[in-house]
Amino acid sequence: MSVAVIPMAAELGWSATERGLVSSSFFWGYSATQLPAGYISTKIGGAKVLAAGVALWSFGTLIAPPAAQTSLLALCATRVLVGLGEGFAPSAATAVLAKLVPSTERSRAVAAVWGGLDVGSAVGLLLCGPLIRMFGWPSVFYLFAVLGLVWVAAWPLVQPDKMDPDVSR
Repeated sequence: MSVAVIPMAAELGWSATERGLVSSSFFWGYSATQLPAGYISTKIGGAKVLAAGVALWSFGTLIAPPAAQTSLLALCATRVLVGLGEGFAPSAATAVLAKLVPSTERSRAVAAVWGGLDVGSAVGLLLCGPLIRMFGWPSVFYLFAVLGLVWVAAWPLVQPDKMDPDVSR
């Protein structure tokens, strides 16, 4: 969104205040799920919560372009959905790591996961400019939504809830 909001605002005639509203909407959702995510991940398992979170944020991302064409409020609602979904990720991923990774390897695993998120964000931001130039700003949302939904479909094949951390030693 940080890259796509510029051409979106130009096309849709948003002010700086409206751009700020769109950007901040994500954080309303994100902050709302931080505490519940830890509790829910503990109760039903981080793998399920992570999949649900990715599915929710991918859906919110998928519907963002038509929502933006509809109204600023509709787009803000999709950004709240994305935030709600992403808010589950830290606690859910931590629960998955705690279950799957032996205690002697957890620091390294956490560093790899959170470092990988930063690398993924950097690569995503690098891709946004060329995507927008070639296919328009909606392409960014559609590409990342589809990638998220593909991940959700493939995640159960990994069967993270059935893995034994002692096997990796």
